Amino acid sequence: MLELAFRPDPSGGEAVYEQLARYLGELIETGRIVPGERLPASRELAGQLGLSRNTVSHAYQILCDRRVLSAHVGRGTFVAARPLRVIDGGRADAVARELAPPAASRGFAWQGLVADRIHRLVIPAGAAPRAGARFDFGGGRVDPALLPVALLRRAWSRAVDQSLGVLSRPVDPMGLPALREEIALSLVARGIGCEPDDVLVTSGIHQAFDLVARTLVDPGDTVLVEQPGYFGAAFAFRAHGARLVGVPVDEDGIRVDELARVLRVRRA
Repeated sequence: MLELAFRPDPSGGEAVYEQLARYLGELIETGRIVPGERLPASRELAGQLGLSRNTVSHAYQILCDRRVLSAHVGRGTFVAARPLRVIDGGRADAVARELAPPAASRGFAWQGLVADRIHRLVIPAGAAPRAGARFDFGGGRVDPALLPVALLRRAWSRAVDQSLGVLSRPVDPMGLPALREEIALSLVARGIGCEPDDVLVTSGIHQAFDLVARTLVDPGDTVLVEQPGYFGAAFAFRAHGARLVGVPVDEDGIRVDELARVLRVRRA
């Protein structure tokens, strides 16, 4: 059965059946659903998406009216064959004009190209900044008044002066060797046995989590995360198909007694 990852947007100001019709139309336009392919019955698709059957039927009817779909009693609903745009004296075929989307909705069908697993992701509540908030506790946010501007300016100037020499060297995909040496020394000071060759420098924390997920996580794997914890890590693991299980934290970080308890009953 065709698997769809449609998720209605309650803030879109558009009826759910219209959103579903647009979503299916974009999948068809971008070739994710091909001409002649049979769509699930309205009852099946309603159960799969958690919608009412009437909602799915309305969406199908919209696409049938536009001749994007064709319904056959006793056989089902199929993607219609794409019409030929016949150019005759500079005039497009009337059928092609009729099937073209309304002017307001024309444009590249990006949603039809997005991977199904991305459609299933939900941005955590509170991840987006709130307008007018007195204090911003978002990750990476710093009060500019607390920054040592003079020290940063001097450090930036030194870095620019040294960068020409660095840029002339062969690029090391593991990161700048001098930086990796400093990171290794820092980790050894914290009791972690580490050599510079064990260090990989990433372009940021999100790339680091993405690399960990790509390397260690298969779809359906269980990943234990701090709860509460960094939403960016959870987002990266979910994007690779992981099932997340939260482990409580205290003032010292993740509670190792709870971690041990979970690991006794789950493979993670």
